[in-house]
Parts: sequence; C-alpha cells; structure tokens
Amino acid sequence: MSITFNHTIIHVLDLSMGMPILSTELLALNDETESFITKHLVKIFESSATCSAVFKGESAFKKSLKYHLQKITS
Repeated sequence: MSITFNHTIIHVLDLSMGMPILSTELLALNDETESFITKHLVKIFESSATCSAVFKGESAFKKSLKYHLQKITS
C-alpha cells in the first residue's frame, strides 16, 4: 500500500467526549508524524472491524467538516 500526504490534519472523533475535537491547523509533517499516521491508516484499512459510514443529510458535524476542508484547500 502506498500513501501520499499532500495536506494532513487530525480530528479526534471520540464518542466518549461527547463532541469532536477539530484541529484548526495543518499538521507539520516529518518522518515521525508521517510514520505515525501511515501506521494508523494501514491498521484501519486492514481491519475487518472497519465499516463504511454516511452522514445523514446536512448534519452539524458534516457542515463542520466541510467548513474545515474548505479552509485548508483554499
């Protein structure tokens, strides 16, 4: 598996916290952070427990993700 990072941002989606923690800045990439993210992504892609999800309509969370995505891609 080959993974290329153009822009990287990490959001914490922990249901036990009651709300997501959304980063406001791109993550500075170096060998250590790139290795960390790659290991987690490979683990997720290879896990049989991983499942697909779809946002319902115009949920507040979906709107928030769209907003942050537009900020980092503009």
